[in-house]
Amino acid sequence: MAKILLIDDDQQIHDILTALLTSFGHSVESALDGLQGTQKAAQLWPDLIVLDFEMPGGGGDVVFDRLRANQPLQTVPVLFLSSMPLSVQVMKVPVSRNVRYLKKPIDPAELQQSVKDLLAPPKHD
Repeated sequence: MAKILLIDDDQQIHDILTALLTSFGHSVESALDGLQGTQKAAQLWPDLIVLDFEMPGGGGDVVFDRLRANQPLQTVPVLFLSSMPLSVQVMKVPVSRNVRYLKKPIDPAELQQSVKDLLAPPKHD
């Protein structure tokens, strides 16, 4: 079971994603804006952060930069959720081993697979 921090300003999204992520066997903590999310991440040291791209208190790219500036949080995987075009998101935060994107509305199967992929230990050749 992974500890997941969900940072999104939409309470309905929180309700839906919390239900889905807990049904996948994970525990979920929530933050409703970027500032609160950054603070909670530093307190919790989550295994994964699910992050909205557009919200008050710092958009997803700003929150991502804050998280990466915090040494213990630099390698925590981040799953971005947004209705914003993927090309715009990737220009702000490039895709990497620990960064993925999902488009809203969320497909539960895609969410489950993305979470599984991000929580998987890195493969060594």
